Amino acid sequence: TSHNTVLVDRTSQEGVEGERELFVENESIAAAAARVDSAYEGVVHRRLLILRPDFAVVADVLDGEEGSQHTFDWLYHNPGSGIASSSAEQASPAPEGQGFDFLEDVRTGFSAGATRATVTMPNDDVDIVVNGQPGSKVLVATGVGESVLDRVPMLMVTREGSNATFGAVIEPRQDRAASRISDITVLRVDASVTITVTMVDGSNETYTFNSNDGSFHAQRTEANGTSTDLI
Repeated sequence: TSHNTVLVDRTSQEGVEGERELFVENESIAAAAARVDSAYEGVVHRRLLILRPDFAVVADVLDGEEGSQHTFDWLYHNPGSGIASSSAEQASPAPEGQGFDFLEDVRTGFSAGATRATVTMPNDDVDIVVNGQPGSKVLVATGVGESVLDRVPMLMVTREGSNATFGAVIEPRQDRAASRISDITVLRVDASVTITVTMVDGSNETYTFNSNDGSFHAQRTEANGTSTDLI
């Protein structure tokens, strides 16, 4: 549970190599995608990373065999003095699973809409916003860093089924400036995944990746409707 990844059925991944499917960049945006099909038997995992000047986007698409049933745990760790989320306020014991017995200060809850968590640092904050899906379980806690005494704030969002899709925005806020991010949504259609990040000012950015042909498109739309291609 000490990595920023997706656990399947609460067991550690096999140490395998992934396959790069995308890498593009310019002066305003960078994006990369990779695929692995042997970290967990019968599960294909794709991860798309997008870097913008003020935030990062992480999208995970996991597909198990038809009719299978899995538990998918999306994990994020960030150094800091604490973590809080309005979606996880109930003090709870640590869940069962490899490494979970090292968790402390566990709080849990459920969320159908977007999950927002904030990691507190000495002078700054980091917001993590994860796309909504009915039935999502949310957990915040501290996990293990360099040792069991080094406590690292963590967020876990859990979804059940034969497949799962996660989209998250990670936004550092220097000097605790106001967040720019309002929401994130993820839409899957066949081999294509589209992530939409909505800003507080009414603007939005959409990123579309097609794993069949490796194409990637990014567009920013201002609150007045004006659109600009980012790449």
